[in-house]
Amino acid sequence: MAQVESTFRTGAGTSSASTQNNQRVMIAHYQYQSPMGLHWGEKKALNPPMVGSVMWVLYDSQRPERSIAA
Repeated sequence: MAQVESTFRTGAGTSSASTQNNQRVMIAHYQYQSPMGLHWGEKKALNPPMVGSVMWVLYDSQRPERSIAA
């Protein structure tokens, strides 16, 4: 797996059906550029990052669907 930089395209995200400690879990949507092209992903978080925030993604070039936000 390689690390690639990612930019969140939404800050608030969408609400999930899950809660943790009585707080709604949000789904933050992000996109990242890899050597194979543009990819999209989701990360569940209580406090999603702000719009345009930079994050890292562990990128699996053999199976991009397995890539995860770090």
